[in-house]
Amino acid sequence: MDKLLACLVAIPLLLAGCQTPDGFVEGARLGIVAQSPVQFSVVFVNSHTGEGLRKFPENEWATVDVSGIVPSATKAVYLSGLLIITHGAASELCDLTLAYRNYREGADHTYVAQTIAVEPNGGQRTPHSIWIPVREGNFEIKWRRSTSGEWPEHCAYGINLHLVAYLR
Repeated sequence: MDKLLACLVAIPLLLAGCQTPDGFVEGARLGIVAQSPVQFSVVFVNSHTGEGLRKFPENEWATVDVSGIVPSATKAVYLSGLLIITHGAASELCDLTLAYRNYREGADHTYVAQTIAVEPNGGQRTPHSIWIPVREGNFEIKWRRSTSGEWPEHCAYGINLHLVAYLR
């Protein structure tokens, strides 16, 4: 059953790989985690506790090194997890966005993932999954929030992404 599931996932990728449009990464082998999808946490940020803020500072491109997790010839990784907002008591629109780019690319890209929370004392948990090109075992990420201040008055923001597959 596991091999059937892997084939069902891989066949569309392989068929798409038969075409050679510019601007795409192609590969021939797909690796999917053998155990829990949470075993390879690669991005974790919690604005309330401060965890991850030094490694992933807000509104700055930060390098994510996955070279110790995936084979050296890896061309792309698949990330999956949650974008999190815990809304504080203040009446405000809380917006969390993520952007990605190739390692050492230099260009600034707009966001490709977003979650919003609007109700005071509420919250939002948004699933997020994406394929990211990898160069030299790395890619880059940038996140932004729309509000400042500390929870419980203002919003707390979180990002929790796990590496669940690779392409080489």
